[in-house]
Amino acid sequence: MSSIVINIGRQSDGCTYQLHPRSRADIKRRFPAAHLVPTLFVGSDPQADFETFHGTMWKQIAMMLTGLTWEQLEESGGVSMYDPVASATTKVA
Repeated sequence: MSSIVINIGRQSDGCTYQLHPRSRADIKRRFPAAHLVPTLFVGSDPQADFETFHGTMWKQIAMMLTGLTWEQLEESGGVSMYDPVASATTKVA
């Protein structure tokens, strides 16, 4: 299984996180009982540094979206965050 990809949608008051459709299908196939959350919104101060504020929560966001433990996520190839605004993918450590 390749890395689980979470798409980031930036807004002026925070970010919306959503599993990439391929990652969603991979998780359902591997963990049929997983409770997947469609989207998750995390609000923030518009002046806050995005990576500093949100980056510290990415492990928890991944676990909340997938219903899996961090160990299960790592065994499944890890997690990457895709930010279309920055055109960048960041591996979550």
